[in-house]
Amino acid sequence: ERPEHIFQPRRPPFTEERRRTHVLNSQRYLFHSVGIANLGSHSFPHTLATRLVSKGASFKAIADVLGHKSVMTTMIYAKLDLQALKQVALPWPGGAR
Repeated sequence: ERPEHIFQPRRPPFTEERRRTHVLNSQRYLFHSVGIANLGSHSFPHTLATRLVSKGASFKAIADVLGHKSVMTTMIYAKLDLQALKQVALPWPGGAR
């Protein structure tokens, strides 16, 4: 049988609170093991949305993936990759001032 959740504690009780704690502890462990500061689980949807924008996904598609009812909410999550923009930006006629 397929589990309902990706992150499942190994032992009962399988309550929502315990599942949430398990996810947060797993995340802290993984971040610490690779030397990354713990940014919190809320950084994942922001990163996903930003990556999808950089790959050309529409805001509607990203909203659907993230479960947002409003595309305006999704636009808060999706940040522009300024380094990527600088690489593809055309020079300003007459130079920058």
